[in-house]
Amino acid sequence: MLAGRGLKDLAIAGELGLSYKTVTHYLADARKRYRVPNREQLIIRAVVDGALHPARHRSMRKYSRIERIPPACSLRMHTHPAGEGA
Repeated sequence: MLAGRGLKDLAIAGELGLSYKTVTHYLADARKRYRVPNREQLIIRAVVDGALHPARHRSMRKYSRIERIPPACSLRMHTHPAGEGA
């Protein structure tokens, strides 16, 4: 969800208290699971699949860091069998 707001990996790491390497790993894993080549397509696929709801995540600052979930973990990862909509 932070990637969807336009934050870069380093900014996401700082916001969530994670290492840069962890954030890049989470996003790479999410791209692999969704079978997309870049973060823009990852965000689009996550919204279309219903894993991200942009309107629901606009007020992330009201939550403490402990309650926040790393981007890739917050996505419900769906794999689509070949030929089923993806």
